[in-house]
Parts: sequence; C-alpha cells; structure tokens
Amino acid sequence: IEKIYPQIKDIRTNMIVNVSGSAIEDYVQTAEKINELDAIPAIELNISCPNVKQGGMAFGVTASGASEVVKAVREVYKKTLIVKLSPNVTDITEIARAVEGAGADAVYIGAVQFGARQAAGNSVEDIKRLVEYAHLFGAKVYVTLNTIIYDEEVTAVEQLVAELYDAGVDALIVQDMGIAKMNIP
Repeated sequence: IEKIYPQIKDIRTNMIVNVSGSAIEDYVQTAEKINELDAIPAIELNISCPNVKQGGMAFGVTASGASEVVKAVREVYKKTLIVKLSPNVTDITEIARAVEGAGADAVYIGAVQFGARQAAGNSVEDIKRLVEYAHLFGAKVYVTLNTIIYDEEVTAVEQLVAELYDAGVDALIVQDMGIAKMNIP
C-alpha cells in the first residue's frame, strides 16, 4: 500500500484490487486496509486462486467455506465486494448463492469457453439461473472472456456474448479489447 497506492490514487479510473490469502485472517486484514483507501472503490475477493499454497482455492470449493470468508470480509469492508468463484466445483450456483447471502455485491465466473481457465465449464443455462437468483437479491453476475480471441473464433465469441446478454449478465470481464469491435449487443 505504501509503495503502490501513492502512484495510482490519482489515476482517473476505478481500480479494483485482487485480494487473496492463505487464511481468513489474511483476507480480512487486507480488505480492512483497502477499505480505508478512497481511490479503491471495490475489491475482487479471490477465493479460487490455485496459485496460493494454502487457503485460496480451498475456500471457494464449498458453500460453507466461501460464505465464511465473505462474511468475515464483509464485516470490515464496506465498499463493493466482488467474489471470484472457482470453476472446480460441482454446482457453482450453490457457491454463488452462499457468497451472495454472506454479503457479496457481485460474483464473477467463467463461461463454457474463452476463459483463462479452460475447465470452467459453466453453461449459459447455469449462468442464466445464477443471474436470476442473484438479481432477486440485488447482486450482480460478471462473466470472464479473458483470453486472446483469434480470427477463427470471432463468430463463436459473438454468439456467446449474445447468449450471455440474453441470460442477463451484468458485465463481461475481457482481456482482448477487440471484443468491443465485434457485432455484439
């Protein structure tokens, strides 16, 4: 915080900080510090990180583990709380319901393809059910399309974006800004 925040606090865009940890206390302590920073309006609570030796992804694979982390963070973090869900679960809607019930403002997941995690496998129908549930409680659903899109994939990406739009997703998290030039809703 002491090194990076002074460099980014005056940039005129919203910054969302990724928060991960090995224990619930790690998440809580980090979120509490970020809560005090005026120029950071939201955090991405990463309960699906396979790159953390302990904790990380372990919290995101059960509804009870996921909700426990979110509830603890929500107690100290008063701004927008976005929870990154793990693709390594049997029923992602169960996990999403748990974190939304614990105080998440939004969740984000990968779709069946074009995500950095090829194993996400969340069908548009699953995402639609999740959106319907989330919107009952005022929560949002974001879907990642965070791979580089090749020319031969453009038609499939356009179709997927249209289906996600029809399913009611609130936003896409993209890597390839070429998506903005595609024929999409």
